[in-house]
Amino acid sequence: MEGAILKRAIFDSNTQLGKSILSNEEFGAAILDDVGWNAVNLTEVNWELVKALSQQEPRKNRRDWTTSDTEGIFNEYHRAIRTDLQLAHVLQEQGLNEVSTYFAYRVKVLQRRLIWLHAFQQKLNLLQKTRNLISFLFSLFLDILAGYGYRPWRSFLWYLIIIFGFAMSYYTLGHLPLLPDAFVYSLTSFHGRGFFPGFTDKPSLHEPLVIFAGLEAMIGLFIEISFIATFTQRYLGK
Repeated sequence: MEGAILKRAIFDSNTQLGKSILSNEEFGAAILDDVGWNAVNLTEVNWELVKALSQQEPRKNRRDWTTSDTEGIFNEYHRAIRTDLQLAHVLQEQGLNEVSTYFAYRVKVLQRRLIWLHAFQQKLNLLQKTRNLISFLFSLFLDILAGYGYRPWRSFLWYLIIIFGFAMSYYTLGHLPLLPDAFVYSLTSFHGRGFFPGFTDKPSLHEPLVIFAGLEAMIGLFIEISFIATFTQRYLGK
């Protein structure tokens, strides 16, 4: 069914998709807008090919944002978001969590791109454009930090980058031995407990070591809050 137009098709438990191929490089992916999936068995469909191709991806040619075609581009994004939401939901219900995660993550990415497009609409005033840009940047930050909760390895990677990065600053500017002192101090500072690492003399708040510890604690707190909020939204739907 590569490239087939299945828009608004209604399936049920008697529908046999077998090992259906919904996409290939020659014909692209099947159009799955507003499909009534119901109880059809989707476990035998080759979803990896659907993920690999992007026929349902909205057009990337944005040269005509300010022309009458802008509405058409918006409609394509809304269609793709709606389709991916439906797929993510039905795939999760059938236990295909990995594939469902892909489409759920893709929804977030498309929503962010849609916010970016809205920010350049001529009919919006400066305040509305600013709000859209702030929403876009915050959404981008959540994507970079943890992939909206669907790419948790990103959070772990950023954790390591910050810990080792600040450890090097403590080693260079604070003259602490790299291992274990600078590393342990960075680890405790990230969680807000590294301002006074047990020096014999009371450290000055103007010392680079203490200043960087405060900066790392602030970054760590912000990342932890964002991380918890993102995963709460994903797993609890809030």
